[in-house]
Amino acid sequence: MKLADILSIVENDYAVPVGADLQGITFELEANLGSLKLAVRDNSFEILYTWCTKGLYNDSELIALGNRMITNLFVGLGETETDSVLLRSFSALTFCGVLNADRLFSEGKIEGRKSFLTSDLLNKWLEKTIEFFISEQDYRGYIDESSWAHSIAHCGDLLKQFVNNQHLKKDGHKRILDALAKKLVYPTNQVFTTNEDGRLGRVVAAIWKRNLISPVDFEKWLQQIVNPFSDKIWNLWKLDPSTFNVRLNARVNSRLFLHSLYFILLFGSQGIFGPNDLHFKRMSEYRDLVAQGIKKLDSNGFYYHEEK
Repeated sequence: MKLADILSIVENDYAVPVGADLQGITFELEANLGSLKLAVRDNSFEILYTWCTKGLYNDSELIALGNRMITNLFVGLGETETDSVLLRSFSALTFCGVLNADRLFSEGKIEGRKSFLTSDLLNKWLEKTIEFFISEQDYRGYIDESSWAHSIAHCGDLLKQFVNNQHLKKDGHKRILDALAKKLVYPTNQVFTTNEDGRLGRVVAAIWKRNLISPVDFEKWLQQIVNPFSDKIWNLWKLDPSTFNVRLNARVNSRLFLHSLYFILLFGSQGIFGPNDLHFKRMSEYRDLVAQGIKKLDSNGFYYHEEK
């Protein structure tokens, strides 16, 4: 599909071209999700997402689209600084459209449509998404040649859609939290540079809003992030100088993430909760726990500590 044809759909309020085969165009747009051309890739994703959330696909078509996006998440997985990241990243965003459609249908936002997902299918998809998230090694945000890759951030957007789904219960939220902790503490050659920490923090904000995780469970989860880095940096270096940089990067990513969580709890998170929401008013306990975690990561004494 040529760019002019893609832009024509966007300019016509995402209407399916007269006389066109919806599934045929869908397959053409999916093929563009890994395109090196920004306008082709971005607009193809936006059309697919919009068609999902407007209810243009029937239930079986949405499930099939979700399955194809899951397959795309594993193309080139484990590679770094290759173009395959574009397909994975923008397939994650397109997959968001499938999950968001189910939420909109279940809330009665699209006339005549009801939730099409089952708990079993949603949890199967979540398991594969977590596998992709943990295994993704390309942390690049903005890349000059093709604009945004941002696979880590886009996977955060996808995990947030899972959190928001009515079929995902407390156990699913715990699995997502555990995956976040595992990813953050894993040694890496790359640090977050384009607000990946904030996008992942919004996943936790969505979990707080659904209120299935208690402060006690949350505190236990925080320790998964804090405990690996509570020793002094010098001791971290002495442990194994050859791997110090990758472990230090993981520590930096974990600190950035906790800082983002703290300010989400201080100011709210756009589209999730704000200062006037009931969800926000019960967040002070969580904010104190995050602050304690940040202070525990302060192994070099930048913050004030009582004399022992």
